[in-house]
Amino acid sequence: MKTFYKMAPWLTRLILLLPTSIFTLIPTRYLANPVGSAAAQGIVLPPGLGVTIARVGLGGFPLGSPFHP
Repeated sequence: MKTFYKMAPWLTRLILLLPTSIFTLIPTRYLANPVGSAAAQGIVLPPGLGVTIARVGLGGFPLGSPFHP
């Protein structure tokens, strides 16, 4: 029984590893190439500020949200 209590925290971390990796991979696609990712979905970005807004809104915000305390 003591072994289970030692392994329980690691079991929950292992279960949460897959959703964490999925939620990390989604915004990194938009941070690397926001224009190409938006164009693949049919979104047209105006030059300059549009690319910055897409980078923050589609990549930076979701990437920072799971790690917010």
